[in-house]
Amino acid sequence: MIFAKVAVGVNIKSSGGSYTYEIPKELFGQINVGQIVLVPFRNKKIAGLVLEVTKTKPPFTTKKLEKVLLNDKVPDHLLKIIDFISEYYITSYGSALSSVIPLNLFTKNRRAISDKKKGEKKIIDLKELTPDQSAVFNTINESLNSNTQSKFLIFGVTGSGKTEIYAHLISETLKKGKKAIVLVPEISLTPQTFNYFENRFQGKVALWHSDLKETEKHSMWQELQSGKKTIVIGSRSAIFSPLENLGIIIIDEEQESSFKQDQAPCYHARTVAEKIASITKSTLVLGSATPSIDTYSEATSGKYKLLKLPKRVTENKPPKITVVDLKDEFRNKNYGPFSSILQEKMEEALGSKKQIMLFLNRRGASTYISCKDCGWVYKCPACDIPFTYHLDSNKLICHHCGVTQNIPSSCLICKSYSIKYYGKGTQKIEYELNKLFPDAIIKRMDKDSTSKRGSHGEIYHDFLNHKIDVLIGTQMIAKGWDIGNVSLVGVINADNALYLPDFRAEEKTHQLLVQVSGRAGRKKGDEGEVVIQTYCPDNLAIIASAKYDTENFYNFEVSNRKKHNYPPFAKFVKISYNDEDKNIALKSALKDFNYLQSSGINVEGPVPSFIPRVNNKYRYILILKFDKYTKTDWDFLKNVSGSVDVDPTNLLN
Repeated sequence: MIFAKVAVGVNIKSSGGSYTYEIPKELFGQINVGQIVLVPFRNKKIAGLVLEVTKTKPPFTTKKLEKVLLNDKVPDHLLKIIDFISEYYITSYGSALSSVIPLNLFTKNRRAISDKKKGEKKIIDLKELTPDQSAVFNTINESLNSNTQSKFLIFGVTGSGKTEIYAHLISETLKKGKKAIVLVPEISLTPQTFNYFENRFQGKVALWHSDLKETEKHSMWQELQSGKKTIVIGSRSAIFSPLENLGIIIIDEEQESSFKQDQAPCYHARTVAEKIASITKSTLVLGSATPSIDTYSEATSGKYKLLKLPKRVTENKPPKITVVDLKDEFRNKNYGPFSSILQEKMEEALGSKKQIMLFLNRRGASTYISCKDCGWVYKCPACDIPFTYHLDSNKLICHHCGVTQNIPSSCLICKSYSIKYYGKGTQKIEYELNKLFPDAIIKRMDKDSTSKRGSHGEIYHDFLNHKIDVLIGTQMIAKGWDIGNVSLVGVINADNALYLPDFRAEEKTHQLLVQVSGRAGRKKGDEGEVVIQTYCPDNLAIIASAKYDTENFYNFEVSNRKKHNYPPFAKFVKISYNDEDKNIALKSALKDFNYLQSSGINVEGPVPSFIPRVNNKYRYILILKFDKYTKTDWDFLKNVSGSVDVDPTNLLN
């Protein structure tokens, strides 16, 4: 008899990662490590990954393996990365497996999706690189030629031509018979990024992100495994593409928090990419105008090779930035969302047939409604946070659990009819802008307006082809957009996240402001303008953004974090506890606190999350700080009852 140890994508800590099945005689010689097979599990049949084939009979009754679902083996580096995620991020093997390999794709008989021939397009030749670009390219290309694993950070201003360097590097990679992965942070960026590379490497580029249908993902997986596609463009999960002979991994806008998964296993695509590059001896390239301070610190200390692009590829000056103090607008009795300067600049831009981008990282119309007489605020009963008013549906919506409510005609406490709407989101800006410029074509891009499949690409192409005059958006529009006709960017309120109780708050604000400012003036010969509206014009992050002084701001932040022993000079771990019973959540947190403290671990808390209740569950967190961590520390963490997040990017919830 022959047996197979098979891992399934089920989050069970006690399973040890695999279950043993008997291989039926008709499958002798057909089962190999790394194959995906169908097995009975409890009362259903599910897909699993073969980890071992053995003749050793287990001391218990076994069920029979059903059939092979995928003959091609999963690449060896993905098998190793499952182990890495399970160990480093302290999660079950099944949980790690289900993140790396989408097992559910293989349980149904699916017809392959034929390649729709859209007609041969003319392939766009790679552009000749500028001297600055060539210097960066040549340095990285030496690594590709040497077949040694190397790590690079391209620190280049917005519009400096990083993407063209990526294309040249991929071209060299393909010439060597190797393959490439390019990660982008937002689904909204994937259509334009895909088009950019598909136009240069026709028929070789695969698109991978969460918006794809399962049939599309299944077909794409097969094309990647067969080698038909050799370049993958996608968001976070594209790092797990089944590419053999990987040569280069590129992460654009590497600072973005969307590269960190917020549910178990809480992996970071950058950390996983570093591990994959090490296993496969691939070249890893990170690129950004505003890299994370962690990465910048590692680059200045030599862990990454730091390469700079100080000028725009068009040799345009960076956009002129004007900072508007909203307190002055208030004193001048301007209570609307647009300062007099921003309104004047918008009139000029529209009069010149130019396009405008307006940024506000808050969706909805009003951020809360309140009674003017007694001060009552209408909060979600399941989350204890204010409802957001949405104009399009004329409803109140909780942005955390999704509950909707009708607007009350009177105060639920004092019965007063003096209900007032406070704050502003993207819908309110759209409404006010339509009143101000009734002839302009105005579009909004946020989570609400892009819920329909394919809407990201549709809005992008409409804006690219000047079917939209003004685009209002959240962080979806802050980076990566290369629209030559955009002459003006307006930041409605730069302060939304500036004073959150998070040591990264100023870093994130600065990154967003620099990135969104970089959308203006990208056409050769155009300078572009940016108006940043703020109540805090003297804040260091705002000043540094207005002066394009990222490096000095970063050096100050690095010094500050070293002084206070914050990452990257210490490792943080967050442990979360959620329960409908507040006392149970708190007791669980206290029990783990005592256990960890008695184990010699530096632990703080428990404290309520920034939003203490979501979807009727009370939430507490512990924060652990390690100067240097050991395997013993990680072994202690495996015994806690809460959800573990290693290297958290969000300490608030």
